[in-house]
Amino acid sequence: MENIGRTNEKISIVIDDLLAELLDMGAIIHPSIYIKESNGELSISCKKNQKNTGALLTVPLTCMPLLVDFEFTLRSPYKLASTIKKGAINPNAEQIMNLMILLYNYTDKLKAWSESYPLLTLQKHNELLNAIFSFRPQGKKLSAFKKLFDQNKYDELLLHSFIGSREFTYKQEALASANIHTVNQSEKGLLSIIDFLNHQMGDSEYKINRQTGCMEICGNAENEIGEIFVQYSFMDVVQTYLTYGFVDKNAHVLYSGRLQFRLLSGLNFVVLSLSGGLKRTVALSSVYSHLHNYLPAGIKRDGNNVVVSDLVIPKTINISYFSESLAVILTQCDQDGFYKDKETLAREVEHIERQVLAVNIDFWQKFLAILEQSQRKDNSFNKTTLSDFRLLVDNCSSHCQAYSKVKGYI
Repeated sequence: MENIGRTNEKISIVIDDLLAELLDMGAIIHPSIYIKESNGELSISCKKNQKNTGALLTVPLTCMPLLVDFEFTLRSPYKLASTIKKGAINPNAEQIMNLMILLYNYTDKLKAWSESYPLLTLQKHNELLNAIFSFRPQGKKLSAFKKLFDQNKYDELLLHSFIGSREFTYKQEALASANIHTVNQSEKGLLSIIDFLNHQMGDSEYKINRQTGCMEICGNAENEIGEIFVQYSFMDVVQTYLTYGFVDKNAHVLYSGRLQFRLLSGLNFVVLSLSGGLKRTVALSSVYSHLHNYLPAGIKRDGNNVVVSDLVIPKTINISYFSESLAVILTQCDQDGFYKDKETLAREVEHIERQVLAVNIDFWQKFLAILEQSQRKDNSFNKTTLSDFRLLVDNCSSHCQAYSKVKGYI
């Protein structure tokens, strides 16, 4: 196709074949779309500053390989193979999967992943990962990766973390709209051509049209290079680094780490830091709809403890969301009427903000000291990981410090 920028003919041929297969299966690709391949890196662009009102990419869910349908294996050195299982629930995606595997192999994705993903590059430095996972517990997927790391099962970790960085959760109802049926509530799968889109907070999210059984990507390329981005999910910089292997400097939020301290009321305030792992089961009141991504899903009073699943520290552009969320938390847990007085409530909110910010800044400063000490002792410390960690620490620290400065806490 003419809308492929190519530096490697072999890779371009596979992309051509992938696009042809997708189009045959009903995909619609906007004529302004431009697929760029440069030294193994793939991205999707369109004409800069062009305003698009419709979908740029429309891909039927039948094009999406579901992980449950395939057996994945590693072939040395750093090559991936897949075999479709009998009784696959979406066998139509077999050729798409074959072409995706070819692209991963031709672009040396696994080798690049092994040289940049922190759980693979820090085999001699478990003290760094232990520190982060202790302060910031992660969900099931990342906890499973950490377990493989602790067990020295690095080949399994390479395979599962690589696939895990590219998987998408397809809900049962969405799959059914494309006549794909599963007994499970959801299935993990890949994204075919949509895999080429990079993440950026604030951009369009994945959208599944259940009338057509297709995934749609909308948006505009308003950046200098004309690249189209998508927001993978609501994540902070620590999550994107541990999940996708990159430090997202544009993350709008930072999850607080685990902490516990005494409130002015005499109660204990406990943050479990589940990093969004606990999902809300009841819709928020419309009064709090703007706090959807900020108010913890888990809020409870347990004796003398006020316990929350998470605390989200926003960027200063949304600075009020933190104090608003804290006020809601305290009000919901106020069994003694202590916070009915507005001034008392305001003082407690400020007390919590100060404590939370101080603890998080202190952790990241101490982590940086551990990092620098580790790299001084190891001449072979991975340079990419060192650079990424320094950027991560700077991002987390400056995020909290910027908030503190605006509020006059430092």
